[in-house]
Amino acid sequence: MLTMSSAILRLSLPLHHPVSPLARVCSTQADQKFDVPRYNKINSWENNSNLKTLGKILSSKRDRVRSDSLVLEGTRIIKEALSQGFCPSVVVFSREKLLWQLDLPKDTASKLYHIPYNNIKMWTDLSTSPGIMAAFSKEEIVNKVVAKSPLPLTLVCDNIRQPDNLGAVLRVAAAAGARQVLLTPGCVDVWAPKVVRAAAGAHFLVPVVEGVGWGTVARDSLAGRWPMVVLADLVHG
Repeated sequence: MLTMSSAILRLSLPLHHPVSPLARVCSTQADQKFDVPRYNKINSWENNSNLKTLGKILSSKRDRVRSDSLVLEGTRIIKEALSQGFCPSVVVFSREKLLWQLDLPKDTASKLYHIPYNNIKMWTDLSTSPGIMAAFSKEEIVNKVVAKSPLPLTLVCDNIRQPDNLGAVLRVAAAAGARQVLLTPGCVDVWAPKVVRAAAGAHFLVPVVEGVGWGTVARDSLAGRWPMVVLADLVHG
């Protein structure tokens, strides 16, 4: 027979609801800690001059051309640069996991900043920001890039105006083992974000020389001592 006291006791026991698998995953990801180098956490771009400069370079063609910085977005392209021995001066990220994926050494000389995603997406050149950006020295890349096991092949790009096309050409040149790529003054900016993304890391694998006139190619022996044109495309008009 159920007494009143036992009924009250049983009704007062807490109800246990099952936790959904999705809730467990979200909780685990939120609590997970990543082994990353020490970084600074700030709440706004306006609080740091380095970040304000980085934002200007990324969003303004004029500032990008004047600056020595090459700003890369996304872990894949940043890791391509890192794998070739280049070190970023500044890295900004919205989640620790993104920084962890770069596998930077604990004693890295890079300045690391954890900032809100809303701040990063204000300066992205993409429809959806990957949440991480890094600034590298353009001058260092130009001076230190050396083609590995290069063929005696120099690729001359004349008046290529579409960023995707130039990026694809650089990609093919790197894959083929070209010694270098020369760009005439009519070409699109080889360091523009769209070109860098389309090249998929080729900037770090093959030397690129900008602003080269056809007369300069032969006069300065840029294409080798005895250059021979083996392929050309002429648009008849």
